[in-house]
Amino acid sequence: MRSEDPHKYFHSMTPEQRAAVRYVHFFGRFYWINDKHLPVLGALGVRPTLMKITLLHSNLQWSQGRLNARGETGMILTMPQAGLSLQEMNGLQRLEVEVEAMSQYEAQLEQVSNALFKCTFNLPTGRMLSTKGNEVTRVRYMNIGLVPVVESYELFYSWRRKGVSGPAKVGFVVIRMIWTPKPRPGTPTGKAIRRNAKSSINV
Repeated sequence: MRSEDPHKYFHSMTPEQRAAVRYVHFFGRFYWINDKHLPVLGALGVRPTLMKITLLHSNLQWSQGRLNARGETGMILTMPQAGLSLQEMNGLQRLEVEVEAMSQYEAQLEQVSNALFKCTFNLPTGRMLSTKGNEVTRVRYMNIGLVPVVESYELFYSWRRKGVSGPAKVGFVVIRMIWTPKPRPGTPTGKAIRRNAKSSINV
């Protein structure tokens, strides 16, 4: 079931129903998911085994006023708060993150995705989520329809025709990354780990 307000959606469930949730799929901007959506799961006792995060091109976040060497705005793809929320999810067996971008931004998407792919996220009982042994997959496709147009100084995208007569063809690339549980180095698997509030993401 879809909901624009995860807190309201899960809060409407009974504790038994929340405990039975095994799959959660988030759509939205990364900072919404990091700062708002993921903490809701832990606060309400939702412990999925599979979590998927999908970022569409219109949900990408861009640096404001800072350009790279080619004069382009920088794509931001980080999960600074996710580690603390994921430490509450003992049963999580798989985290998928898929990111869509227009083809012209594929080089930037590759760069920020490679950095995120190197991150690990601590789990309870001496485990961590790691991409080790998992491959990055890429899908390219053409979309016929609306064209993403930059909106205001915040550099978020909306979809409209941008004065194009007839259907507009736009190329896209989707990169998917997968994290699965692995033993945490130097930690006996099976022992409860004290939560470290200062650092929960390893790069």
